Amino acid sequence: MTITKNYLGIDLHKQFAYWHLTDKNGELLWQGKVPTTKKDTKKRLKKCSVDLSQTISAIESVESYGWYADMLTELGVGEVKLANPWKLRLIAENPLKNDKEDARIIAQYLRSGTLPESYLAPKKTRDLRELVRTREYLVRMRTSAKIRVRSSFAKLGLIGPFKDVDSAKCIEWLSKQEIPKTYENEIDTLLKLIAQLRNDIECYESEMKKLEKEYPITQILKTLPGVGAVRSIIMVAEIVDYSRFSHPDKLASFAGLVPRSYSSGGKERLGRITKRGSSALRAAMVGAAQQARPAWGDLYIFYEKLKKKNGTTGAAKVALARKLLTISWHLVRKNEPFQARSIVEPIGSVNSMNV
Repeated sequence: MTITKNYLGIDLHKQFAYWHLTDKNGELLWQGKVPTTKKDTKKRLKKCSVDLSQTISAIESVESYGWYADMLTELGVGEVKLANPWKLRLIAENPLKNDKEDARIIAQYLRSGTLPESYLAPKKTRDLRELVRTREYLVRMRTSAKIRVRSSFAKLGLIGPFKDVDSAKCIEWLSKQEIPKTYENEIDTLLKLIAQLRNDIECYESEMKKLEKEYPITQILKTLPGVGAVRSIIMVAEIVDYSRFSHPDKLASFAGLVPRSYSSGGKERLGRITKRGSSALRAAMVGAAQQARPAWGDLYIFYEKLKKKNGTTGAAKVALARKLLTISWHLVRKNEPFQARSIVEPIGSVNSMNV
């Protein structure tokens, strides 16, 4: 068993990182700025004159952490962790915000064993997430473009017999309308963009579907209502390993599908969902919930009751999205497929509405 003797806290930026290196007793060995190139990082590690195999490092979670963590591992650092910046701020309760202090705090909590961690995904998972999140970004762009087209229609007082602005029916209807040149050019440009985005999204989804065989868990996830090949891959990319979550509520929290909690005067009030966590996973589950239909059995009844209670579909969709996600936790845990039921299941059943 490797004994840790040194602790390296790193506040990472694009072109440089600020290091705070201490020994097991908390004595400062070195601190300062290090360019993020491999050459400079290797040079600094050598100058620190410590046993890298007995050194544990933690990086504050930023967009570019993956390649830097891989580089530290390649250069011999014994273990690399990822610090959760939001939780770290709450625990430290430090009003100071600078690179030097951030690196010191990370090293301090790393040495004490109380570092709040984020999941450091392996390279294969990060690559899969890049594929999934790029596809999600393109979907958002397409949605934004469609909204813009509808806005143009509204400004012209145009109301057409169509559901989607890029459908053949809409385009045929549009060709028969008298539209000012400025709006005509705008709508034409946006429709071309939407068509291009649709093709790109289909390419990404095709790549995602090819990966199903690499992740057998998708066969269970696809039994969930509203979850097909694409959404199952999104769930795999974002969740990675269901055992990371000891309770389904923690998984729901990871997706930002839990309500904010406010306490005052001994009373607790729940607000809107936090939306803190994986936006791709949250979007996938809400997208699945949007397809709710009677064939879903108890899930549909659950959805309809909430819709009637709240008078809107929004809250009902979010609640159903969370329900689907928590059920997936049980399905994977018990290695069982989902079966829609129209009656109440026995307590403990994976398909029970009580899970």
